[in-house]
Amino acid sequence: LYALNLAKELSESNAINEVKIYTDSNYITTCFNDVLLKWIENNWRRIDSKEIIHEELWRRINEYREYFISKEIKLEIQWVSESRKKRIKVWK
Repeated sequence: LYALNLAKELSESNAINEVKIYTDSNYITTCFNDVLLKWIENNWRRIDSKEIIHEELWRRINEYREYFISKEIKLEIQWVSESRKKRIKVWK
């Protein structure tokens, strides 16, 4: 959430057309890229109708996703290994 919030703040004062967020969490990457829209279509339930773990956080993440869509900013969340993460530049 911190990275999404920072990207939103930067987009409000800079001409940004793409945001890439890197994480070493397969869970975050997979859920964002492959599952989030399915949860939304299924009324915030998993395919097996069970509750989503950390649903409130995922709803907040979706609010950021929708913000970037509304501003025509491409949002990408990519998985990186722990060792590669240390070499990625962060813009603040």
